[in-house]
Amino acid sequence: MKYILSNLSKAALDKLGQQLKNGSIAVIPTDTQYGIVTSAFNQQSVEKIYQLRKRSTDKPLIVLIHTIQ
Repeated sequence: MKYILSNLSKAALDKLGQQLKNGSIAVIPTDTQYGIVTSAFNQQSVEKIYQLRKRSTDKPLIVLIHTIQ
């Protein structure tokens, strides 16, 4: 499924968020480059990102946090 972030309704954004929580992987633009994203709480999808990037598991990935509760 392809989304364009600037055109997403709240319902579509919620659906995308749920898909990420369920293990989907997405590519999103940032200010300088594209980022590969998934839920940090889904071990299988995190491992998939390591495989896609051909990145050693000795190198950590960054985790972006919206809020601290």
